Amino acid sequence: MADYFISTAFEIVVGAPDADLLTECFETSHMIACDYFGRDEEGLDAARACYAERSEAFRAAFPPLEEEQDPFAGFLQIWTDPDFPTFDADLSVEDDADGMRKRVFIHGDCADVSAIASVIQATCPSALPFGFEWSTSCSRARPGSRGGGYFVITPYEILGGGTEWLMNEALKAVPRDSAKFRRLPIMTGARAESMGFAPFNDVPTLPVDILDGGFTISARSSEELRVTFHFGPYRTDGPPRFVDIQFHDSGMTVPDGGGAPAPVFDMLTIAEQGRQPYDSRKAAISDKPSIAVLLLDRPGDPD
Repeated sequence: MADYFISTAFEIVVGAPDADLLTECFETSHMIACDYFGRDEEGLDAARACYAERSEAFRAAFPPLEEEQDPFAGFLQIWTDPDFPTFDADLSVEDDADGMRKRVFIHGDCADVSAIASVIQATCPSALPFGFEWSTSCSRARPGSRGGGYFVITPYEILGGGTEWLMNEALKAVPRDSAKFRRLPIMTGARAESMGFAPFNDVPTLPVDILDGGFTISARSSEELRVTFHFGPYRTDGPPRFVDIQFHDSGMTVPDGGGAPAPVFDMLTIAEQGRQPYDSRKAAISDKPSIAVLLLDRPGDPD
């Protein structure tokens, strides 16, 4: 036998009315879970009386559902199982440093993180968009028992999920046919020539897998100047070659080999059919390219 845990601990900064409503939701959840009203007429009368005592903000956020006799039915929709309406987490509130807002601390080791995400969406518009993480663990070493996840909450949707699901989605996106890939290098140092490309004898330092076919390279310099290189297929069995260059800012040029310094690209991405195999924003500063360079003409290639 093993015990499984979902742990979370995070702060969310909200306006005072949102903090009051969120606190009321936690208190109401605890009250319903501990003092179940029952579904007979007497229990429903008790539920109606209790609902009438809730704040105007609570009743506006969770109005009664027309088809339901239980006035808390809308509130109970937060939980996957409305028969167990508990967040299994603690909540505390203190003033934020500016004195204008509230800092809410939510934590628990058996937390219903989905319900917590849903109640934040319903009660804390002043904090959205917002995200928090959680971890999963087990009292015994069991396969798949260690992980975690996150939720990103907006007024319209809740994004994210567990790391197992995220990992499986990433695995599905990995192309299986490696024969279609080429190793086309991007260089951190290059002798700038026509259209910003360097000859074959420059040493590649950042090899990147790119599918055969058309793709683009988009770059943004440290001066926030933007340029896009467009590439298309040269032959059915050959690598893509330069097609066009697009300058997005007036005065932006790529050195022609006349000694002008190459622009330093702080951000460089490669995209092919919507995919993004390389994004320099994730790279260390020392690995960021000084100029976008591709090996398109190897020695001996026919013109």
